Amino acid sequence: MDFPSARLADLFSTGNAWEGVRMKKIYPLLDWLSMTEAMDWLRTMTETQFRERDLIKLCCLGHCDVYVNFGQSVKGVDGDSFVRDVKGTGIQKVMYPHELYRAGVPEIAHIWLYGIASWTDFSGQFLEENLEEKIDWVASVLMSEIYPKFKPADIQSLAAKMNGVEENLNANNTELEELRQQLKQEQIRREAAEAKVAELTQKFTNSHQESSHGPSATSLTFPYATKHLEAMRDAAVAHWVEHDRSRPAPYGIQKKVQAFLANCTGESARKLTELAIAIKPDDLPKA
Repeated sequence: MDFPSARLADLFSTGNAWEGVRMKKIYPLLDWLSMTEAMDWLRTMTETQFRERDLIKLCCLGHCDVYVNFGQSVKGVDGDSFVRDVKGTGIQKVMYPHELYRAGVPEIAHIWLYGIASWTDFSGQFLEENLEEKIDWVASVLMSEIYPKFKPADIQSLAAKMNGVEENLNANNTELEELRQQLKQEQIRREAAEAKVAELTQKFTNSHQESSHGPSATSLTFPYATKHLEAMRDAAVAHWVEHDRSRPAPYGIQKKVQAFLANCTGESARKLTELAIAIKPDDLPKA
């Protein structure tokens, strides 16, 4: 649900004469801007035609923060162990904005966030409200109900950066082209990563189905090796093979597994979350 500020801005959209007033006088005073308002203001301040995907790409590159607002509590898991239930509400910062490419699509997805959330105790009961704190957590949400939000100051700063007038910014004619190249490379890396995750997920699904009909379903054998498969095998041997399956996952082990995979593959630990989750034993009890 959009903030009331969006409805307030609509009161000034009755004619072209109000456009400049709305953007120059109203937008800076609002607490939050919707995607439509942020795009409208950026186009005017930079005299550049933008798409929503372009703004999300700039957020992916760290040029602008983006947030979501949960009017009701949303459940998820903590960003450390991935097994402890949490729930969050209100304004949350989106840590990996590329997840917002699917905003508005009627499907369930996981968004990595930073903001106020409450924890469960070891019995699975949620703690009292006054024990809430800001944490990294992963929410499971319906993307058709996700509406990106922006701070007016962040949009102004982004426009100033693009116009080459932000303090300490080297204003030269090549900056915009360099930014376009960064956006292009980011898109290529994102598409390659999504394709790799889809490929590995399908391979694991197929292998699990095949092994369930074989003599043993306790291990998998692949007909060939890849860098990621070898890294996952080594990580499983190093961190999970000797673990007592009757006990919950050790605190912080997922970050250790991600770091192990990153060392083996040379990739960012944050981008290896899916692989770390994939090799975690399915039958572990919750903490």
